[in-house]
Amino acid sequence: LLSARAVFDKTVVLEMLEKTRGIHPLVIGGMSIQHENRSAVIVPDGMGVTKVFEHPTFGFSYLVSWDSATGADQAQDGPKSKPDWHDVQVWRAESRIDNGTTVIARMVARHRSQVPIELSALEAYGLSLYYGGAMIFPEVNNCGLAGVKELERLGANIFARKLTNVTLNNTETANGWNTNAQTKKTVVAMLAKAIRERTIDIPDNEVWQE
Repeated sequence: LLSARAVFDKTVVLEMLEKTRGIHPLVIGGMSIQHENRSAVIVPDGMGVTKVFEHPTFGFSYLVSWDSATGADQAQDGPKSKPDWHDVQVWRAESRIDNGTTVIARMVARHRSQVPIELSALEAYGLSLYYGGAMIFPEVNNCGLAGVKELERLGANIFARKLTNVTLNNTETANGWNTNAQTKKTVVAMLAKAIRERTIDIPDNEVWQE
């Protein structure tokens, strides 16, 4: 983030690294899905891998992003590589409250782990239920397709992208977010703008370190 070629504002990143150093999550634990997959709660556990910085609030909209880990057998350097991390984030959308004040977008919860993808899917699904059935945006690259299949089995609310079938001259849909050169460039540019203009709030110091 802080390299000479970084697209993120160095001043803001350093400021947020310092600002978030003393911020602690309200709860650390794991998600427990209840009532026949209709609701979920977070169960406190000091060794848990899910952090909640803000509980769901009526009237706000939320979404869940999920970047699933690449296993060692699928990493660029082969089986000798260490697998990376699942990263599930819950975002509260920018909103305008009753007095006309704009509340900026905020990351309100995060799950980060190297657990089997089925367990990470359960955490993502649990977070979705906890935040009012929020739509999940799972990345389908690398191992992501397996995660999408698990979310489909669970009956989760999943983002569906549009696909153009040139042969059949129609438009189809497929669950999950596909990161490619074009979408990555757009996402990075939008994130850089939001950081530079301070229109998002990320309370997790680990994210700024990364």
